[in-house]
Amino acid sequence: MLDKVSSTTILVTHDQEEALSIADRVALLRDGNFAQVGNPREIYSAPVDLGVATFLGDSVIVDGVIESGKVKTSLGQLTLLNSATEGSLGKVAIRPENFYLQPDLNGDSIVVGRQFFGHDAVVEVKTPKQLIRARSSGPFAPEVGMKVTVWVRGAVNFYPEA
Repeated sequence: MLDKVSSTTILVTHDQEEALSIADRVALLRDGNFAQVGNPREIYSAPVDLGVATFLGDSVIVDGVIESGKVKTSLGQLTLLNSATEGSLGKVAIRPENFYLQPDLNGDSIVVGRQFFGHDAVVEVKTPKQLIRARSSGPFAPEVGMKVTVWVRGAVNFYPEA
């Protein structure tokens, strides 16, 4: 309705889905200051810091180190969205929908939980280093007890240690 009347509106909400789905621009406040301002896709896909990444939507946090322009993690070498100094230690935030779970009898990870929603499923996977939550297309979501190989689709943001 607001689009139809061409009215500028400020909507204050704590509902993340509401903010991302109806806003042209989102301002995320933390401790009374703007942590990040941008369009919904930008804030969700490229959070400025780990605090924004973990506040807005689900994220799996993984330790990493920068090697040869990539970030080396327990989930493999990942491509960077942002630049980082060689040898830097830090963390990456991976969205559950950026995981690809490939059934693999020799895989080193195992599905330990699954919530089926029809169109998709949230799958809990125990990797050698940590438990992760992945989103998978409903009809193709692996079953509990299946061995899988975990892949990360796309590039990730790296957040160096302070």
